[in-house]
Amino acid sequence: MSSVRLQALRDNPESFTETHDEAAARNTSHWQDFLQQTPGLLQVALGISESARRVDDGETADDWALKHGVPLGMSIHAGPLPPHRFLCPPGSSITLNRPDAEELRFFANMLYIVPSVRGKAARGQLLEAMTLDRDLWLLDQLRGVGADPPPVARCRGTVVSGPNESELLNFYTTAGWNIVGKLTWAQSRLAEGGEEAVEIAKARGHDMGKLSIAIERVWTVPHLEWRVVKNRQLMGQWNERQRAKL
Repeated sequence: MSSVRLQALRDNPESFTETHDEAAARNTSHWQDFLQQTPGLLQVALGISESARRVDDGETADDWALKHGVPLGMSIHAGPLPPHRFLCPPGSSITLNRPDAEELRFFANMLYIVPSVRGKAARGQLLEAMTLDRDLWLLDQLRGVGADPPPVARCRGTVVSGPNESELLNFYTTAGWNIVGKLTWAQSRLAEGGEEAVEIAKARGHDMGKLSIAIERVWTVPHLEWRVVKNRQLMGQWNERQRAKL
């Protein structure tokens, strides 16, 4: 995870509250604490070469993947979040359309794909795998509420103004996200990491009133179930094509 974050900081530093040098100086215990303290789904996608054949020597599949895998991307979905972490400024076009009991709220952050994969067929396959994993997790969250009908999942994220803004907005809107307004840097940090993240950003001199473009997407249980079936079929077809090449 740390290697992907460091590459993201080099590639798009304006989107983060810390610098590359600050992140590079953190030790292993920091990243372990980060994993334990971040509620939600944290994904790290690994690519493994065809030459890395797995031998059954008692090693778990996860340990084997971590040993041989090369990090290709990562994503974080924080949540479910309490209402105060999902603030909307007065007069904002962003609204909460449902009562608290009828939706779970998440904040998407840190979607990053390494440059070597962008623009290639592997990028689509990587995103499909990460999407399937996320959709299964969201289904577990919504079903776990035990309500009938189950709540919906409202996921929000931000796109920071900069040289990649147009490309990112095109990517997200094509994928079904909606542009819903703007959030300040303080509001984004609150949703992402709580009050502590806001205080850290203030202490580092960030412009807490800086605006970013807010994007949202809402998922229902039936829609997520359909997406899971579809993405499993796509992944199965891709795996068949890969096996045919061997």
